[in-house]
Amino acid sequence: MLAYLFKLSISLAFVYLFYQVFLRRMTFYQWNRWYLLGYSAICFVLPLINIYGMMEEHETSPEFFRYIPSIGAESALVPKAGNSIDPYVVVFLAGVTIMLMRLLVQYFSFMKVYRKATLIAGDSVKLYEVKEPIIPFSLGRNVFINPGQHDESELKEIIRHEMIHVKQAHSIDILFTELLVILNWYNPFAWLIRSAMRQNLEFITDSKVLEHGLD
Repeated sequence: MLAYLFKLSISLAFVYLFYQVFLRRMTFYQWNRWYLLGYSAICFVLPLINIYGMMEEHETSPEFFRYIPSIGAESALVPKAGNSIDPYVVVFLAGVTIMLMRLLVQYFSFMKVYRKATLIAGDSVKLYEVKEPIIPFSLGRNVFINPGQHDESELKEIIRHEMIHVKQAHSIDILFTELLVILNWYNPFAWLIRSAMRQNLEFITDSKVLEHGLD
């Protein structure tokens, strides 16, 4: 497991550094979205690929490979004292557990807002009014806003902004970033990718708003 996590960390580091050096300043925000989302997902698969098998020469005598299973079998029979529980794995799982609890707290916090919200409009996309002071946000096909905190012109801009998030299914990206940091809580590059993905979603939304003539 440790070897897999190490390879995963290296892969995520390359994804972020390539984005930071070559893509971040470009305005191809949709392409950047698919790059960050797609290649971050691919990183979970890359460590499972056995490149050594591809590098083997077919001309190698099969007699040589007969000894490999026996050597592996002998080493597997040798007991390893004191290694029944890997402390690194315990630390990793403890971190994952804490991150899952953090996500659950966020979920219950959202449900608290959801239960108190009042549906004021909606068909395919539902608009909810919230009485508590909140920052407007969307989740899935739901938009939550406190109209009392904004004037009419601001409300139109905010709703248009959040509708773009909804129509482009940005919640999928957000949930993926949460999964990413849960499984890679120890890796700073996972957190940097999370931040970059969320920032790029705002770039996408702002560019779409500008296309409708809003300053």
